[in-house]
Amino acid sequence: MNYANHRSVAWVFATEAEAKPFVEALALTKQCAKPFGFYSDDADLDEAKHILVISGMGALNASMAAAWLAGMSERSCVWINFGIGGTADKAVGALCLIHSVSGPLLERTFYPTIIIKSKWSRAGLESQAQPSDAYNELVFDMEASGFVCAAQRFVSKEYVHVIKVISDNAKQPLAGFNKDDCYALIKPHVADVVAFAAAVGRLGKGDLVDAVDVLAPMLDLPFRASHSQKRIVGELVYKLILAERWDASSNADLVAQTDARKAIADLQVLVNSIAPNFSVPS
Repeated sequence: MNYANHRSVAWVFATEAEAKPFVEALALTKQCAKPFGFYSDDADLDEAKHILVISGMGALNASMAAAWLAGMSERSCVWINFGIGGTADKAVGALCLIHSVSGPLLERTFYPTIIIKSKWSRAGLESQAQPSDAYNELVFDMEASGFVCAAQRFVSKEYVHVIKVISDNAKQPLAGFNKDDCYALIKPHVADVVAFAAAVGRLGKGDLVDAVDVLAPMLDLPFRASHSQKRIVGELVYKLILAERWDASSNADLVAQTDARKAIADLQVLVNSIAPNFSVPS
């Protein structure tokens, strides 16, 4: 893949066991062990496509590690927190793209702007101070709230994502879960998660036509739309992203639409409200 028009990816993991499948797949090399385990695919961080930090468990550690990683590289990145989590009834091994994050260090719930289509289910997440088996419809972890608290300071919301693989549920609690289990659970998903991160990295890069070619087929449109209509939606959404006017509310409005023409008209109103003759920054 040519990364000239892509953002690099900053990965934040809680443990070595969760990170190992990605370190192997991306051929990352350990650059240092302290204050955090730090890996990259190039010692020259200006050239690195992937940088990865292992924070240790807990929201505070995740927040500090993400902030430290941002300081190591001045490049604008896609930020991904990946790891295991528990929930009530999702199958062990299933991937969840997180649509809301609450918990320690966050003053209010964080809502990622999810633009890229994926086959994964979506779920809310609550970070907790200690492991819990009080399962409900939310995914539980211990780090995501700290991660988003830091990452959202460096990039806009569409570049900050949390993805969890379900490690335990009400029928299969975490008792006896070990590093080998963790590796086996995560490894089959690495390629898809890396592809998702790359797709996010293509947003807002290159010229408008190239970006729309990537964005349009990936938009998670709930209504029937022709190829040309998808391209128009993609172009309008892309303009709103560049203007930092695309957020969780905008995404929810698009998902609630039932007609392509109405969706296009509403998006055009938003674009026109920014400037009558909006032009894409060079």
